[in-house]
Amino acid sequence: RSGRQGQHGSSRFILSLEDRPFVTSSRRVSRHDVRDPERLVRQVQSSIERDAEAFRIVSYDLARIIERQTLNFYKSRTAVLDDDSFGETCLDMAREATGRLVERLLPATAMGDYSTRFDDLAESVRLDFGIDIEDLRGLGAESLSEEISRAVITRFGDVEAALGARRYNRLAKTMALQVSDGLWTQHLDLVQDLVVNAQLSMAGHNSVVAELVFRAEDAYRTFMEQTADRFMSRLATFELDGESGDEDSIVLADDVEAILM
Repeated sequence: RSGRQGQHGSSRFILSLEDRPFVTSSRRVSRHDVRDPERLVRQVQSSIERDAEAFRIVSYDLARIIERQTLNFYKSRTAVLDDDSFGETCLDMAREATGRLVERLLPATAMGDYSTRFDDLAESVRLDFGIDIEDLRGLGAESLSEEISRAVITRFGDVEAALGARRYNRLAKTMALQVSDGLWTQHLDLVQDLVVNAQLSMAGHNSVVAELVFRAEDAYRTFMEQTADRFMSRLATFELDGESGDEDSIVLADDVEAILM
């Protein structure tokens, strides 16, 4: 108790193994440790300080991962704006996107279940690109990939022929930027969740960072592929309203249009 009226006070130090420092400390605490509470407190305090230092180091390394991915994203965004032959880039993206789709739905290792998997592939191609591939039934995965990409590229050519090269280029760039910007925020949320989970685990600095780098890079690769796939789908299924000369048939984001002008 505290002293009153000039008398000396006294205090008693009471510890519980359920106190937060003991529960959250990386040092394992047992009931045998309470025999020397002062020594126990020093050890726990030291453990907490080490954990805090490791947390700061891990947080710094994780922030660098996010920063690097952000720089890569904006570099790729700038590359789209500066690409004078973006139409050719779209053709390469179409081949890669259709290749991924065929590989995912009709892998070479599952040809024994061809009919069912082809039906799934045909449905995805119809929904994603508005293309009927029923007459391609029976072809192998490689031939299917080539034929589907050729059909998608033909769709691109139809849109370009209707709009003209300049307006088609603006349309393609705008779609690419809109899709990537929309998915980028979702990717950042995912990476932030990975960071929080890594910080909570604190299994060890090297192992935490190594695991997060692997998972973050995998998430970024998935983000880039999803961006390309969704962009290809939007461009292939773009509908022209009225005459091809109608400028109002293309709606561009104001900020993007200002850059592309």
